Amino acid sequence: MQIIDDNTVVVNNSEEFKKALSEENDYNYIYLGNDITLTSGFTINANKTNLIIDGTYNNVKYTYTNNLNYFKKYEHN
Repeated sequence: MQIIDDNTVVVNNSEEFKKALSEENDYNYIYLGNDITLTSGFTINANKTNLIIDGTYNNVKYTYTNNLNYFKKYEHN
């Protein structure tokens, strides 16, 4: 993770992405520094407000891919 300032970071993998979003910190502007594929879930810290995730860093566009399955089977009795 590259820390640009107190509020801005560049993340390069899913672990850095999760850390920037879920831990107690002041990061509210997150650049993707690489293509990132998320393969496990996490909870965004409740204190995060006005969060911006930007896929373009140094004039290169990166993508975020979510490979999580959101579908759950619910049974009614």
